[in-house]
Amino acid sequence: MQPHKKEEKTPQEHQKEGKEAFEARLVELEKRLAEEKEKAGQFREIAQRVQAEFENFAKRTEKEKAEHENIAGAGVIASLLPVLDSLDSAIFTMEKHGKTEKDEGLHGLVLLRKQLFSVLEKDGLRPIEAVGKKFDPSMHECFLSAHENGKEDEIVLEEIQKGYTLNSLLLRPSKVKINKVQEKKGE
Repeated sequence: MQPHKKEEKTPQEHQKEGKEAFEARLVELEKRLAEEKEKAGQFREIAQRVQAEFENFAKRTEKEKAEHENIAGAGVIASLLPVLDSLDSAIFTMEKHGKTEKDEGLHGLVLLRKQLFSVLEKDGLRPIEAVGKKFDPSMHECFLSAHENGKEDEIVLEEIQKGYTLNSLLLRPSKVKINKVQEKKGE
């Protein structure tokens, strides 16, 4: 019996096996690379979504903060409106009794009212225009109605109490007297 001889591979066979193993490993690595690129793309999409959500959150938070500041300021400003009303009433009464701006008392009240309104105006206070405008239930509150010939229906004839907005927030509607056209009987 002859001793079993181990078959020896030729250098070309070794080279061929090495090349096949290398190519198999290369195919496997390319497959893993494609999988990792896909995962990276998914992570990029998630990161972009999170970034967009964060930016939206930051904008929403800033907007809410500004709204809260407006609301907080609205309470203080609304509490000062009766002071403006009292000054307006005092000025009207003095003018009605013949006082002019040359009178020290009236002049002082006018200056005080201008100063107070100027401070409030800087914070966004705006008077609501009413007289001669069409009645708007979102801005006006009808206290009285009358009929004046030649005037349109629901036109504000008189402002009984001034209304104000603070930025876009209604602080107090204008209390008004409006024109009501009388309907003809039989219509």
